[in-house]
This record gives sequence, C-alpha cells and structure tokens, in this order.
Amino acid sequence: MSIESLDVRYRPARGNTVKTPRPTSLTSSYGCTYDAWNRLVKVYVDVNTNGDYDTGTDTLITLNEYDGLNRRAKKHIDTAAPAAPDGVDT
Repeated sequence: MSIESLDVRYRPARGNTVKTPRPTSLTSSYGCTYDAWNRLVKVYVDVNTNGDYDTGTDTLITLNEYDGLNRRAKKHIDTAAPAAPDGVDT
C-alpha cells in the first residue's frame, strides 16, 4: 500500500484531521471530532463511514475533556484499541 492510497481528510478552514487511517488496518479509518475552540474531543471508529460520530454504530476510542484554560483535564481511552476497540473504558 502506498501513502497516496491512504484516505486522510482535513477540515479546510481549520486544518484539522477529521479522518485518519487506523494503524492496524490502513484500509479502515478513525474519525475525529473537534469543539468550537479547535480542541480534539473525540476519536472514534467510523463504522458506517459517514464522517460523523453516531452513538449507536460507531465505537468511541478517545474522549477528551478540557478545563476553562484550554488544558486537557481528562482523557478517557479504550485500552483495547487499536487492535479490537470496544468503547471508552469507564
């Protein structure tokens, strides 16, 4: 697989990566969601490949929370990702 065949998408206005290849399977991808302050909030397995996070079908693997000073206050992760993501650990 060449680097030209990887499906990576950016949000042009802000330059954020909204779709990136999974390290374990370069033919499938992760979706990324940002908040109004341009901070990475969610990383998820985009099962239906529509580019949006869908609670019922997509698997959330990272959830970031920020404080009022733009510092990441909490990072929730899925310890089974990237091999077998099953959702953010509680």
